[in-house]
Amino acid sequence: MRRFKVILEYDGTAFHGWQKQKNSVGLQNVLEEKLAILLRQPTLVSGASRTDAGVHALGQVIAFNVEGDKPPEIILRGINGLLPQSIRARSIEEMSPFFDPRRDAQHKSYRYTWFNHPVASPFWRRHSWHAHAPLDIAAMNQAAGSLVGEHDFSSFRAAGCTAKSPVRKILESKVIKDKERVQLRITGQAFLHQMVRIIAGTLYDIGIGKRNPGEMQAILAGKSRKLAGKTAPAEGLVLWEVVYGEIPRPGRKLLTLKV
Repeated sequence: MRRFKVILEYDGTAFHGWQKQKNSVGLQNVLEEKLAILLRQPTLVSGASRTDAGVHALGQVIAFNVEGDKPPEIILRGINGLLPQSIRARSIEEMSPFFDPRRDAQHKSYRYTWFNHPVASPFWRRHSWHAHAPLDIAAMNQAAGSLVGEHDFSSFRAAGCTAKSPVRKILESKVIKDKERVQLRITGQAFLHQMVRIIAGTLYDIGIGKRNPGEMQAILAGKSRKLAGKTAPAEGLVLWEVVYGEIPRPGRKLLTLKV
């Protein structure tokens, strides 16, 4: 039995989140269905992040087991030949049989994008939150920076979150502007359910002047979901990257499919 790590990119618009669903289509449903066809055996897929419905990924990491000696390049090309165009496997790598894409991750990076212009963009509508009023980038960046470090993020935790502890460590949090796009770039060791989207909703309030940037620390200290802003729309969020430390491998090289 061999275990493979695949970096996955997807447009999450048409999917009901990462997890397998009984009455709707999750990304796990699609991947396990296509891998079962390719490998001619039932195949379970685990992922680094359980992205919500409508959330996208540039660097989701998945893992699955394969029996036999099928070459990795055949697996990679076979997956992409079966998957819909909204999902692509970007690379494949053979790992230790014990590799767990979620538990072995050192940190994850997300990006949340606003399209900041009086007129909505048809091009960016599925990958951003339209903010028609000017956003105060300096105020948003000041507030975002106050999240860096280890904190109790109860105020930024969805009601249905099942994490045992609300304490998380954020390594980087900043807001940048690129023409009409404003983007939150945030990296942490782990995140609570909908944590980034609630942070984005709170930063939006600060950006439009509804709150002042100094309130972010008070919201953290208050440890109550009622103190933070609304949950930002899913379409603006992208799982950007998942980073791992040294994990034992059988010595096979990373194979990347050129695009």
